[in-house]
Amino acid sequence: MSDQTFLLVAIAVIGLSVVFDRHRAQRAQAILADWMRENGWQLVSSTRRWLPPWSLLFRVSRYQLVFRVEAHDAQGRRSTGFAVCGGWWLGLFTERVDVRWDDRP
Repeated sequence: MSDQTFLLVAIAVIGLSVVFDRHRAQRAQAILADWMRENGWQLVSSTRRWLPPWSLLFRVSRYQLVFRVEAHDAQGRRSTGFAVCGGWWLGLFTERVDVRWDDRP
C-alpha cells in the first residue's frame, strides 16, 4: 500500500469515526430530552462527559453516554445530576435513561 493510499484510508476512517460519534451524541441528547419531558422535567443544560464520575465508574459501559444535566421540576426547583443514556449491552439501541440526582435520593 502506498503512502498516499494509507493516508486517504486513515483520513476516511477518522472522518467516519467523527460522524458516527456525533450521531451517537445527537441520539443520546434526543433520548435524554424525551425522558426529561415524559418525567415532568424541563432540561436546562446537558454536557457530555467523556469519563464518568467516580460514583458511576464501574456502572457504565462503553456503549453508554454520560451527561452532566441541570433541570427544573414541575415546581420550578433546580436540580443537577448525571444521566446515563443507553443500555449496558445494546447502548443507544435502547432508549433507557438513568438519572442520578445530586440532591435527591
